[in-house]
Amino acid sequence: MKKISIPNRFYNLKALSILLPTLLLSLNLGTQTAQAAAPANDNFSKAQAISGISGATTGDVAQATVEANEPGVFGEKKTVWYKWTAPYRGYLHFTTLDSPTDGVVRFYKGTSIGALDFVGTVRRVTNTNDWETFLAVKQSEVIYVRVNRETTTKTPSTAYKLSWDLTVAPQNDDFAQAAVISGSSGSILGSNVEATIETNEAHALTLTSSSATVWYKWKSPFTGKATFDFTGSTFTPRYVIYAQSTALTPVKQSWDGSKDVLIVTPNVVANTTYYIQVWGIYPFIDKTKTQGTFALSWSTGGTATRSISGQVYNGSQLPIMGAVVRAGTQSFTTGFDGFYFFSGLPLGSYNVTATVPITGYIAQPQGFTNPVQLGGNAKNINFKAVPAPTPTPT
Repeated sequence: MKKISIPNRFYNLKALSILLPTLLLSLNLGTQTAQAAAPANDNFSKAQAISGISGATTGDVAQATVEANEPGVFGEKKTVWYKWTAPYRGYLHFTTLDSPTDGVVRFYKGTSIGALDFVGTVRRVTNTNDWETFLAVKQSEVIYVRVNRETTTKTPSTAYKLSWDLTVAPQNDDFAQAAVISGSSGSILGSNVEATIETNEAHALTLTSSSATVWYKWKSPFTGKATFDFTGSTFTPRYVIYAQSTALTPVKQSWDGSKDVLIVTPNVVANTTYYIQVWGIYPFIDKTKTQGTFALSWSTGGTATRSISGQVYNGSQLPIMGAVVRAGTQSFTTGFDGFYFFSGLPLGSYNVTATVPITGYIAQPQGFTNPVQLGGNAKNINFKAVPAPTPTPT
């Protein structure tokens, strides 16, 4: 039988068909290896900068690792880092949205991976998969945020979403920035909403890292008794009055938990500066009970004074801003919450009236009649905006 000569290229094609699956598998593995690179912010030194009063970011820790000397890993296998610089002093609210139970976000201060100070972690928002925390921060302070995940069959996803917002603290949040009040008598409306506590702040044994304090200072114009009236508060604050010579010395304080507190000091000394600290504890339970607005009035001679307070609202019980309320010779223009107050009022009777900035409407008293008798503090002297009566034709 005659032999048939087969060109060498036939064998080359056959060899290629045998090797092709192996070559494709190698190429696929190479692609997978390239895709398996760790996130750019896998290590502390490469923390991704996030900024602003508010914002959000997303990520995935599927290929993240844990580096040597990372604090508090406790078996966690995948971590990434962010860093945020506070543009102002205030409270930072950080949220992880729709995160599983085996995902944890922790917050640190420091400059190196082996010397970080733990400052907080997120807590679950009731009946949701969202987690949140509140951190008191100072202007220009750097907070490091570590996200870690350990995937399980229950929660196989490694993706996450972070969001943050900063509420700026009151201007008199710090002792050094105490708001000045002056004269033998006067009154102001104050707030400790989103206030913080300073390192080594007075009464630190009583205050916590989440307390909310603000400060006032008053230089006494005389020697004798002084009265400080803290009525009309929307929360339950505490008050401490200090005298300053070379150091702060408590003069008078109130811990009774009442929203309406009248403090008559022991004798104050002329030309001595006194500091008033107003604060509330900020638990995660209900911050509305420990932060809010308050009325502060002062007078000399220890004479008791009282207050009138209330709110102006519309037919849907929504507050009206810009309403003008008058009590005797005094007037008060409501803010966004519709509340007003008059404090430091001598005992007696007062006609309380209001006007609303709505054409065709008048302010109708709710549950009280004039004159208002001030034997004690008069609360809930409210007004509702109602259509003005149609004039009767003559």
